[in-house]
Amino acid sequence: MSDTATPAKPKKARARGIAEIREAQKPSLKRLTEPELPQDTTVSHLPDGMEGEVLAVLAEQSPVLFVARDGQRQKAAEQALAFFAPDVPVIRLPAWD
Repeated sequence: MSDTATPAKPKKARARGIAEIREAQKPSLKRLTEPELPQDTTVSHLPDGMEGEVLAVLAEQSPVLFVARDGQRQKAAEQALAFFAPDVPVIRLPAWD
């Protein structure tokens, strides 16, 4: 008998699909609805198209300020917010650039 141990085969890294990666990158909406949120909450780097849902969740708790990168994104966020929370009033400020 030999006293040498057979080296263990390295485990293959599991390939993650794009849907799984996107799911892992989504912000936790549950965390946004926790009652212990600080007075000032900053949310950034949301995936495109998710702004409306996050704004709706935050607007249930307090007034929200949303700063869009450009007019197109502002319009898209307003439309998404209207879908998720049609009763939330929106005040538009003109672009300053």
